[in-house]
Amino acid sequence: MVAKNFFDHTGSDGSTVGVRVTDAGYAWSGVAENIAAGQTSVASAMNSWQLSEGHCRNLMGASYKHVALACVRGTSANAYPFYWTMVLATP
Repeated sequence: MVAKNFFDHTGSDGSTVGVRVTDAGYAWSGVAENIAAGQTSVASAMNSWQLSEGHCRNLMGASYKHVALACVRGTSANAYPFYWTMVLATP
C-alpha cells in the first residue's frame, strides 16, 4: 500500500487476501484481513479494529488459528504515516 500510495483490501494488482495468502504458501480454509492507516501504535490500530463491526468480527472469530500483523511506515508522499495489515487464517 505504501509503494503504490493506496489503501484498500483489494491489492493494487486486483488480488484478494485469499489469493495473497495462497501465493505466500499457506493452504487455508478460512481467511480474513483487517487493514488500518494512520494509527501510530499497535494499541490505536487494535482500538480502531475493535470499534469497527466487521473488523471486530474478524478479531473475535474463534475459527482463526493463525495471525500475521505488519506495520509499514509511510513516506512524505503517502496519505498516512503508518499502514497496518492483519491477516487471520486457519488451515
